[in-house]
This record gives sequence, C-alpha cells and structure tokens, in this order.
Amino acid sequence: MRHQGQIDAKLFGSSNMIWDALAFKRSGMARTRGDERAQRFAATTIDEIDEGRERILQVAERLIRRFGHPKSTMANIAWELGTSRATLYRYFPTKEALEEQVCLRVASRTLRHLRDILVDEDASIERLRVLLHEVGQQTSSRMILEPHLHHLFVEAFRNQWHVATDYLREISALIEDVVVRGQADETFVPADPSKTTKFILGSMLVFVSPGLTEQLNVDDPDLSIDLATHVQSVVNSITQKTL
Repeated sequence: MRHQGQIDAKLFGSSNMIWDALAFKRSGMARTRGDERAQRFAATTIDEIDEGRERILQVAERLIRRFGHPKSTMANIAWELGTSRATLYRYFPTKEALEEQVCLRVASRTLRHLRDILVDEDASIERLRVLLHEVGQQTSSRMILEPHLHHLFVEAFRNQWHVATDYLREISALIEDVVVRGQADETFVPADPSKTTKFILGSMLVFVSPGLTEQLNVDDPDLSIDLATHVQSVVNSITQKTL
C-alpha cells in the first residue's frame, strides 16, 4: 500500500518520462512520425500525464477550500498526493500557476451553470434578469459559503490573472448574446450591442468582482445594494418603454 509522502510512480511516472512525453506532445511528432509504437507510447503516456494533472488540481482545490490558498503549500499538496514537490513543478512551474488553474476549474463550473440556466428561459427580459441575478448570486454565495475560494478569486482579480479577465470576457459574451436576441425581437432598445453589453457589465461589476462584492457586505442598510432591485433597474434601463 502506498503511504503519504511516497512517490506514486504509477500515476506520475518518472521525471524523464514526463519530460519526454510533454516534449513529444508539443513537437507534434505523434502526428508525423511513422513509428506506430512511438505513437501508442506517447498517447498512453500523455493520458497518464493528463490524469496526474487532474489529480493535482483536485487535491489542490480541496486543500484550498479547507485551509485557504496561502496555507495550501506545494509541499502539502505533494504530501497529499504521495509525490514530490519537484513532480508538481513539472506540471505547474509556480504555485501561482497551480492556483490559477484551480481558479479556472471553479470559474468554468460557474460558466457552465450560467449557460445551463439560460436554456430554460425564452423571454428576453427574463433571460437577462435571470442571468444577471445568477452572476451576482454566484459571487456572493462563494464569498459566504466558500470564503477560501472567494479569497483566491479576489487574488486573481487583484493581480489580473488571465482566468479573471477570461471570466469577465465570458460573462460579457453571455450578456451580449441575450442583448442581441432581445434587440432582434424588439424587447430591448436598439443600440450597438457591444456598447449595451459594456454598460450592463459595468453596472453589474460590483456584483461580479469578488473584491467589490465584499464591500456590499456591510451592516448599514443605507450602504447596502440589493441584488434583485439592482438587476431590475439594469433590465428596465434597456427595455423598450412600450413593453
């Protein structure tokens, strides 16, 4: 039986095997080399590497959820996996790179959820209302229920990690798709969809950016902003007045 701290060679392989397979994958040799045995070896090894990478991310996310990203060190993650820090660094060059990929996993799940809820909505006004409300709800729920993950997202936005800008870009794309459909069925005021989307995203930024969302968590009701009321105001501002 493998003990914690003992390298799992079956999962992670030797260092030379990892480097050779990654180099093989990047070079595209598997597509051009005629040696079928080499191709089969590369495909098997790369699958094992992908599996190892996924295991690392799963464990890293679990530790970050429990202890927070500052205390979830590469040494702790390696110990949980039964491998070495050196092996982790072959998959992720820095701890920040690993943390960003954990953030990406969470952001991707959120985006899939947002796309799924839009499937059940047909009316443009309701599609926009549901989308904006859920975007804000996801941020605030993470802050309350998953504070350590929330702090990781705050770090991502503060330092402008790619995952943060990509997340905003995907949210913007979802909003613009709803806007375009709403303008096509004459629900929303005709205007440049891109500019309308920027207006909406800017209006919702305090509910999207995790650092700004923290500022809403205040005791003084005169300083708080109600998500549902705010969303309704944004939707009303771009809706045709005849509706």
